[in-house]
Amino acid sequence: MPATFQAPSPFYADLRERVDDHFRTRRSPRRGGLVAWLQVGVILLGGVVCHAAILSDLFAGLALFGWQLAAGLFTYLIAIQVAHDASHGSLTGSKRSDQLLVRLFDLAGVSSFVWTYDHLKSHHAWPNVLDRDNALDGDGVMRVHPRAPWRPAHRFQHLYAWPLYACASLHRWFVHDWVRLVRGQSGEESLGEMSLGEKAWFVTGVAARNLLFLGLPIAWLSVPAWQVLAGFVAMHLVIGCMLIVAVQLTHQTEGATFFEVGDGAAIALPYDLAIVACTSDFSVDSWVVTFLTGGLNLHTIHHLFPRVHHRHLMALNRILVQTAADHGVELRQRRCVSTQIIAHYRYLRACGRRPGRAPSTLPVLSFP
Repeated sequence: MPATFQAPSPFYADLRERVDDHFRTRRSPRRGGLVAWLQVGVILLGGVVCHAAILSDLFAGLALFGWQLAAGLFTYLIAIQVAHDASHGSLTGSKRSDQLLVRLFDLAGVSSFVWTYDHLKSHHAWPNVLDRDNALDGDGVMRVHPRAPWRPAHRFQHLYAWPLYACASLHRWFVHDWVRLVRGQSGEESLGEMSLGEKAWFVTGVAARNLLFLGLPIAWLSVPAWQVLAGFVAMHLVIGCMLIVAVQLTHQTEGATFFEVGDGAAIALPYDLAIVACTSDFSVDSWVVTFLTGGLNLHTIHHLFPRVHHRHLMALNRILVQTAADHGVELRQRRCVSTQIIAHYRYLRACGRRPGRAPSTLPVLSFP
């Protein structure tokens, strides 16, 4: 828990005790354990089968297109269900195994080095804090914090955001991490020095994924290269849409609180109450959505217990709801994906308005 927040509230102390009792009475590990290893095996096997089918040269047209989309789905699951949990140390229960499985990010189109900084050291440490949480970095194209610099084009971001979101996976595959690594910065902060081993793994991952998804199919298959490229682009457009549902809708929505902190200042809130204030959950009773998002739809409980494997989050969310009710803490939980998307659309529209043109209804807590 970041030291820049106040001590945990009585609400969190009670919640932690109830969560501890949940695992103690069921004699269940907090990590994924054997279930996680089976999950990793099935997902990796599914990816191998898809690529074997593609490279068999037995399929063309829509059949090949379908196998490419399936390969993309398994690549997405490797990132969202395997590497993400491993990055929190919640996957296998073995620190060495989790550190190795985090490297699967590099094969799935994401630098594990950049991810570790952006997600763990930035987003989880400074959720919804301007210039500290890199998940709010819209590169000037998007304005997703009410105090971020405004540009006239932002008036239309609620419209142009959606095609940009669809291209997010392609951007990450070819541009995003390269720019950060070349600059040595993510947002305003230094990424630190990459070790020789990290550099070697990043280059190996980039080479392996481009060879697997592009090089080998284009060189080996009898179909035209444009068909391989079309399937590759379509695969990333689908992944981009799925990624946005999983990672973009949970903090940047109507009703969420944002923070602004001066240099050296502390946030005069307990971390747990700050998380409740800035987070929105959705489809909390849907195991399908929970599976496809790797539990990120249950985002409040994930932030409060990041080292718990996502297979436990639906049960822990029920404990969270009851504990919050007992302490008078208001949670933000929407019933389905569509209502969360609508809330995100409304937020983008409100955040895109010219500052000062109308009274802002977007809650921002400032700590100078």
